[in-house]
Amino acid sequence: LLDQPITVTIDQVMLRPASMIFNQSIFKARSTQLLSQARIVIACVQNQILHGASPLETHSSSADITETALPSHPQLTVKPVRIPDTIRQKVLEVLNTL
Repeated sequence: LLDQPITVTIDQVMLRPASMIFNQSIFKARSTQLLSQARIVIACVQNQILHGASPLETHSSSADITETALPSHPQLTVKPVRIPDTIRQKVLEVLNTL
């Protein structure tokens, strides 16, 4: 199977302020045989350093933004950030051609 061509499709794309969500299907090329299917979530985040934070400590700066410490690096958190406008525009251009 590793050396055989495949066809990958995506559908039901949802573009959110800090993420993209879509369904992906992988088929055997020139066939309707489904090999794999998944829901893909791509998030845009920004790393931040916490001083004096304990592992798994969670901080909330507003109702929709939550910063969570990473277990492997308790001093490092990730915070959702808006998808940059240049990327958002390119995604929208591609979606409008489908």
